[in-house]
Amino acid sequence: QGSPTNISVSKSTITLDDSVLVMEAKVKDMAKPDVAFKMDLNTINLDRYLPEAATGKEKAGEQSGKASPTEPAKIDYTPLRRLILDGEVKVGQLVAKGAKVENILLKITGKNGVFDLKPLSLNLYEGSVAMVGNFNVQNDRPLSSINLKTENVQAGPLLRDSVKKDILRGTMNAAADIVFAGDNAADIKKSLNGSGNLTFLDGAIVGIDIAELGRNLASGLTGTQKPTEKPTTDFAELKVPFKLVYGVFQTEDTSLLSPLLRVKASGTANLINENLDMKVRPKIVGSLKGQGDTADRTGVTVPIIVQGTFAKPTFKPDVKAMASEETIIEAIKNPESLKEKGKSLEETGKSLLKGLGFGN
Repeated sequence: QGSPTNISVSKSTITLDDSVLVMEAKVKDMAKPDVAFKMDLNTINLDRYLPEAATGKEKAGEQSGKASPTEPAKIDYTPLRRLILDGEVKVGQLVAKGAKVENILLKITGKNGVFDLKPLSLNLYEGSVAMVGNFNVQNDRPLSSINLKTENVQAGPLLRDSVKKDILRGTMNAAADIVFAGDNAADIKKSLNGSGNLTFLDGAIVGIDIAELGRNLASGLTGTQKPTEKPTTDFAELKVPFKLVYGVFQTEDTSLLSPLLRVKASGTANLINENLDMKVRPKIVGSLKGQGDTADRTGVTVPIIVQGTFAKPTFKPDVKAMASEETIIEAIKNPESLKEKGKSLEETGKSLLKGLGFGN
C-alpha cells in the first residue's frame, strides 16, 4: 500500500462499422496520472454518428422556445493540472460535415497544466495543413495559441463538400498566428487576436462577373448583369492579409489581380456582433498581367461601401471616392448622370455580394 499504481494496456484492437482502432497505453501513479498512449485509426465517418443539421423551421422553433442566455458553467481544470501526458494519434481518413481529411498526425504532451500540440499535420484536398498549438490551464481562464500553415489546398472541392456551395475556386495557401482565451464560443470570439494571410492562385469567384459589371458601369449601362449559366470572375491571384483584434477581423489591402481587372478591399468584420464595414473598389485596367503584377494601374474605378450585418449586408456607392475630376466634370455637364451612376453602383454592389453568397 502507498506505492503508485501502474496500469498498462497492451496493444488492442477495437472495430466499429468500417473503423478499426489499434491502441496501447500506460498509466503511472493514479494520484498524479502520468499517461502515455498511442492510437491508430484507419478511417472514420463522423457524419454517420452526428445528428442531422436542423432545418430553418426547426432552428426558428428552438430560438423561440429558448430562455434568456445564462452564463456557461465553469470548468474545473484541477485534474488537468495534475496530469502528465505523452500521446500520439494517427487517423488514415476522417470525414466530418462532408469534408474529407487524410493522414492526420497529432502529437500532444502536457505537464503542470500546459499542453503542447507539436505537431498536428494532415492532408486536405490535394494540399497539406501543419499546426503547432499550446493550451494553458494553469489559471481558471484557459489561454490558447495556434500557429497554422496551409499549402496547396484546392478550395473549390473543399467548399463544395463542407458548405455545399460553389462560390470560390483556386489553390489556397494560408498562414496565421492566433491567440485566444476562454473555453466557450462567446469568450473566445471576444479574445481573438493575431494576424495572417490567405492567398488563392489561378481560381475564380463563382456567381458574379465583376469585369462585365464594371464595363457596363463604365459605358453608362445599368449595373444588372446579363444572366448566364454560371457567371465567374477568373483571377490569377487573390490575397487577403488580415489582423484579428479582440474579435474584429481587419484587412487593409485585400487585392484581386486578373487580366483587365483589379479589385481592392479594406475594412472590418466584427465577429462578435457580426457587423460589416467594408469598402470594395473594382477597377477595369488596360493590362493583361495578373499574378505578380504590382504596378498601380489606371482605369475605371467602381467604389462600393458594404455595411450592415453578415446576414443582411447593405450596399451603397462611395460618393467621396467617386468625386474624381472626371466625375465632377461629368456631373456639371449632366447632373442626372451622377444619380444614375449611384443607382447603378448600388445594384452592382448587391449583385457582387449576392454572387459571393451574402444577402438574400
